[in-house]
Amino acid sequence: MALAAIVLNDQLFVDRDVNVPPFRQRQHAPRHGHIIPAQPVRRSPMLQIKRNVFEELSKKLESDFERQNADAAVALLVRLEDETSKILLVKRVKNSSDPWSGDMALPGGKYAPEDRSILQTVIRETNEETGIDLLAPYCRLLGTLGVFRSTRRPELKVLPFVGVLEKVPSITLGGELESYIWIEATDLTKSLGETKIEGSIVPAFIVGKHVIWGLTFRILGSFTRRFLTSV
Repeated sequence: MALAAIVLNDQLFVDRDVNVPPFRQRQHAPRHGHIIPAQPVRRSPMLQIKRNVFEELSKKLESDFERQNADAAVALLVRLEDETSKILLVKRVKNSSDPWSGDMALPGGKYAPEDRSILQTVIRETNEETGIDLLAPYCRLLGTLGVFRSTRRPELKVLPFVGVLEKVPSITLGGELESYIWIEATDLTKSLGETKIEGSIVPAFIVGKHVIWGLTFRILGSFTRRFLTSV
């Protein structure tokens, strides 16, 4: 996917090969290099309040992703609704060659040589794994949480991008995933517990039959701490 430009936390990031003047109005950047204004979305008063909350949250996120020097990226996507704000989580298929086999995770993956930036990595991987287009008018990326390292792959630096979705997207899972779930953001703190993994007791979010631990647990914990102080 060729990336022309995208707005992240009200800043326009432009592909180095495309000369596009800066502006502050939220825009949608299609593949062909020209920029089309995003179509307006009808919003209820409650939804507008939620948008204001996420505007405040964006001030607590980092926007200079190029300085993060990350090797992989994931998308922490929040679906805005009148009564709730839900986070998209996916479940990876069991695969002996996958360090996160069978785990609950966020969509994303490793930087590829053809990616022009880590931002393009998260756009490409999210689309491949879920069918969600982060360049669509209903999606807005707010910023990043900073680099995280996995205990299973400590050499891998993972950068989570936080985005909001103003409608329910159509999801088509890629071959590495077996299912997905939307979890209420504020419910995560209520589901804090522990689980036994490979003989060790570790902290986890336990939501029904879903156990979220490790790297994804730490990313979601960082997000909920910033999100709840913005409410």
